[in-house]
Amino acid sequence: QSVLRIMGLLPFQPVGGPPRVDGLQLSRAEREPVGPVLVDRRERVGERPAGGLGNRIPGEEDVRVGSRALGHRLGVQAARRVVRAASQRDVPVLSLFAFSQENWRRPEREVRMLIHLFGRTLRREAEGLRSNNVRMRFIGSREAFPASLRREMAGVETLTADNTGLQLLVALGYGGQWDICHAAECARRDGVAIDQESLAERLSTADFPPPDLLIRTGGEYRISNFMLWQLAYAELRFVETLWPDFDADDLDQALTWYAQRQRRFGMVAEA
Repeated sequence: QSVLRIMGLLPFQPVGGPPRVDGLQLSRAEREPVGPVLVDRRERVGERPAGGLGNRIPGEEDVRVGSRALGHRLGVQAARRVVRAASQRDVPVLSLFAFSQENWRRPEREVRMLIHLFGRTLRREAEGLRSNNVRMRFIGSREAFPASLRREMAGVETLTADNTGLQLLVALGYGGQWDICHAAECARRDGVAIDQESLAERLSTADFPPPDLLIRTGGEYRISNFMLWQLAYAELRFVETLWPDFDADDLDQALTWYAQRQRRFGMVAEA
C-alpha cells in the first residue's frame, strides 16, 4: 500500500484546442484553473449566479475567470475518478492540492467565486464520501476563509470521522513553507526545542505517514510549495497528462512505476 499524494493545480486543455467562452478563443495563460472544484452548470460569462456579472458585456478579466471556471468543473470530475480508483486499489491515503496560499493573490472576484464553489462542492459530495467509507480531512490555514466555509469543512470532517476506508486529505489554504513555520511556532509556544522530531510532530500531516509517491500532472516539473518537509523521500512522478484527463489508467501506470522503484532511504541496496 502506498500513501499517495496528487496535486491539483494544473493547466487545463480540453480535446480540440483551447476552450471558447462566448465565442472568444482563450490562450493557454487564460485557461489555467485554480484547482479541482465544482462549478454550477449555469456558470458562464455573463450569467449572475457565478460571478455576479449581470447582463453587462464581459471584459477580458471576466473571460479569464470564466475559462478557469470551466477548468474547475472538469478538474472536480478528475478528482472524483481518482478518489474512486484509489479507494478501489486500497490506497490508504490520498491528498489533493485544492487551494494554495499563493492562490489568494488571484483576482478578488475569482477568489470569491472559488470560496462559493468550495462550499457547494462540500455540500454535494459529503454524503457520497460518508456512504463510500471515505474520511475527508483538511490541511492548511483556515483563518482567512469565511466562517460559513469553515463550518462546511468542519461538518464534512465530522460526518466522515468514523469512516475507515480511504483517508482523503484536501490541502486548502496550504503551503509547505507555511506548514513548517506553523510547526516551529507551535513548538516555541509549547516550550520545546525546535528540532526534527518536534517539528514532525506538529506538522499538519502529523497523524499520517510520509507520502511514498507524488504525481504531478500537466507537464510541470515542480512541486509548487506542496508538503516540502513530507516529500523528503517520496518518489516524484511527473507526467504530461493534464489533470482534467487523469483517470484510473494513469493512476495504475503511476502505481506500477512506483512498484519498480528501489526504496533505499539513504542506505545501500539489499543484495
